[in-house]
Amino acid sequence: MIRPDQQERVRNYIRLGIEEGARLVTGGPQIPEGLEKGNYVTPTVFADVDTSMRIAQEEIFGPVLVVIAYDDEDDAVRIANDSEYGLSGGVWSADEEHALAVARRVRTGTITVNGASVAFDGPFGGFKASGIGREYGAVGLGTYTEYKTITVSIPVVRRGPRTTDVRRASPGRCGPRRAGGGPTATGAPRGHRTPAGRPGVRRTRTRSPRATGRPAPRAGRPSAGRRRRRPCRAGGATGVPRPPRRP
Repeated sequence: MIRPDQQERVRNYIRLGIEEGARLVTGGPQIPEGLEKGNYVTPTVFADVDTSMRIAQEEIFGPVLVVIAYDDEDDAVRIANDSEYGLSGGVWSADEEHALAVARRVRTGTITVNGASVAFDGPFGGFKASGIGREYGAVGLGTYTEYKTITVSIPVVRRGPRTTDVRRASPGRCGPRRAGGGPTATGAPRGHRTPAGRPGVRRTRTRSPRATGRPAPRAGRPSAGRRRRRPCRAGGATGVPRPPRRP
């Protein structure tokens, strides 16, 4: 061990396993013969271990191995997941696809199949009490990345309409007229539905002064499309609807 206190800690866990009723297969708390100088611990194996024992639940950080028997595959997965830790694990099987299926059920951050080495180009980390976050690989670079968020309030700019509503009415004494420099508004039969979805209303694109050949409006003067027009007595196409008829 790295220090004398860690050597004594591991030896105490070995004594605890014997007290809890686990069967000592080999090893023990004694210092290996001929290695009295240094922080050595005898490699130890326990059998007949239950998941409720401390040597099966706590991390010893020493040369101590516990063996837990299982009844079937589901029981083996249950035993593997019956721990507050989940750093790494391993699955062995002659059927690689079967081993992969079992490995997906074990709640550990890293798990190997048939003794494969850990891939350091992939994320490394644990589940549950084994920690949060990942190291190594592209995912591990997020630990060294500082993210910055800038939120900008964009004002709402209200611009003039690019379309003009032209009231459709049968030509009266004024006859067909142009509204706002747009196309000529001709008569429409009663009940006519226009593309805008309203009877008697057509949405047309207002042409620019360059397209119509008219001079551009001076500053502070309303454009031709917004200039007030005189109402036609016959209810022509001037933007003023004809009053409803009396029954």
